[in-house]
Amino acid sequence: MIEYFYLGQINSSNILETNVDDLYAIAHKYCVDSLMNTCEIIMSSNIDQKNFVRRCSYSQLYGLKSITKVMACVKFIAANRKNFLDSNEWKEFKTKNKDFAIRLMEIALKFG
Repeated sequence: MIEYFYLGQINSSNILETNVDDLYAIAHKYCVDSLMNTCEIIMSSNIDQKNFVRRCSYSQLYGLKSITKVMACVKFIAANRKNFLDSNEWKEFKTKNKDFAIRLMEIALKFG
């Protein structure tokens, strides 16, 4: 974040998987749209079974302007459906986020 404020840009290779969520939250708090967009692109392109719940929850929590992240979650489900839909991560997610899980599945069926 400091790099962004001093230089007006940030090298996306400096944004790590471990800190992109926190960086997005800070950018959101201070309404730094360009940094939010960069973080969203990184988060959308790096969805896996371990971070699926976190990524989709962020999508819902922040009401992201772009459908990019929701579609990235849908693409992940479609590409990994055989294993993922039986996983503990998906079971936990759909228990805690029933309406959102249904919405993701509807989108996956419509576009996947």
